[in-house]
Amino acid sequence: MYTFTIKTKPVSVNARYMISRGRNILSTKYRNAKEAISWEIASQFKGKMLTEEGIALNILVYYSGRCPDIDAYEKLLLDSMTGIVYKDDGLIDEKHTFRTKVEDNPYIEIQVM
Repeated sequence: MYTFTIKTKPVSVNARYMISRGRNILSTKYRNAKEAISWEIASQFKGKMLTEEGIALNILVYYSGRCPDIDAYEKLLLDSMTGIVYKDDGLIDEKHTFRTKVEDNPYIEIQVM
């Protein structure tokens, strides 16, 4: 099992796209958050990239302030690990997401099995 602690505040999936010249493109805010989270993941991952189906994840969101939708950050987190922890997020067979309110220092913990 691998465990990652993410301090970067994710961007909700609702902020994923913006329209430019009539086309949907990834927003700058989303791209910056994905890059920062990918860097955090890469700096903590010391294993070999997973390439087989059967991956299971636990995502634990420790938030402060306004309560996010429980699935608001999932896509960004899964995309941020692609190419680092696993070859593609299509290899994930099971995912559980939990959220807990904390007073200070929000973070996200991801457990990959």
